[in-house]
Amino acid sequence: MVRQIATGQRFRDMERKTVRVARLSRNPNPAAGNEGDHADAAKSAGLSDADPEYRPYCYTCRKPVVACLCVDAIIVPCPYRVIVLQHPREFRRPVGTARILRICLPRAEILVGPDFHRHALYRELVAGKTLAPVVLFPSPDAHSAEDFDPAAHSNGLEPVLVLLDGTWNEAKGLWRNHPEMWDWPRVRIDGAPPSRFRIKRQPRPGYLSTVEATAELLERLEKAPGKYDHMRQVFDSMVNFQIARAKAGHPRMDLRKRARQQRQEAVDEV
Repeated sequence: MVRQIATGQRFRDMERKTVRVARLSRNPNPAAGNEGDHADAAKSAGLSDADPEYRPYCYTCRKPVVACLCVDAIIVPCPYRVIVLQHPREFRRPVGTARILRICLPRAEILVGPDFHRHALYRELVAGKTLAPVVLFPSPDAHSAEDFDPAAHSNGLEPVLVLLDGTWNEAKGLWRNHPEMWDWPRVRIDGAPPSRFRIKRQPRPGYLSTVEATAELLERLEKAPGKYDHMRQVFDSMVNFQIARAKAGHPRMDLRKRARQQRQEAVDEV
């Protein structure tokens, strides 16, 4: 029992130091890069990159500094406001792609569910007084993105593109639990290219990650092929980093295994 308490205290100390680094290294302008700021923050907090138990964290892209996406991000002008309705499980996934939208699109926002009625922005979407939502959902009666004009369906309001973020089953759950979305205009992406998400298997051909689907949707709505290739490049960098780390071995996996063993030993001693 003593060992279990000590282990818990050690992880609480780790969390406090990580939060300290995040506060010190937060960069208000992700496109400007923050690699040096992160290094200075880690040094001032007494952390070492060689120590797998402590690693600085970027709260802009919600990735460890060693995998930070902000240094490669460039803000791409976009005429549409983009709102991502994210399943809470997707929020916790380390390779979630919606974070790329937040650092590359000037007016991208993420709302974390599973119940979005508590968000004032979602209630504003439902009210339909200032915003005209258009949801990306591949239903049979959805409009093809190539032939759809959000402004023509907005009744003079600001058009907003809404995306559901999560696995396909999670996205269907969000759709089923929010029937007010059923009345919004729907768009689909026809003839989507194969996904570049090489570390995750898509359930069927034509399915894309959230960042890939957003890039395809925006380019087809704006009739501007390739405009959002930079978002795909940031996405490719994240995927390539994960593949390289997997090939080289992951020191934190050993840390987690050691922590599980310590917890089990503490239980056995009791």
